[in-house]
Amino acid sequence: AYFDANPPTVAWYQQQLARFGYAIEQTGVNDVSTRHVLAAFQMRFRPQRFDGMPDAQTAAMLQVLNRTR
Repeated sequence: AYFDANPPTVAWYQQQLARFGYAIEQTGVNDVSTRHVLAAFQMRFRPQRFDGMPDAQTAAMLQVLNRTR
């Protein structure tokens, strides 16, 4: 519920995806490349919906997975 009330910036998603090991440019813009990388992450960890759009569930998964690395 935290990320529903406090959605992260695109830059946050890019930083978290890079920290997890994805090759992603740190642009701060939700461009095509960012959506593709986000979709790849979602396809791996949430295959029921991998639209490449940032959302609260994806943010929570990134936070938890990066916390345990």
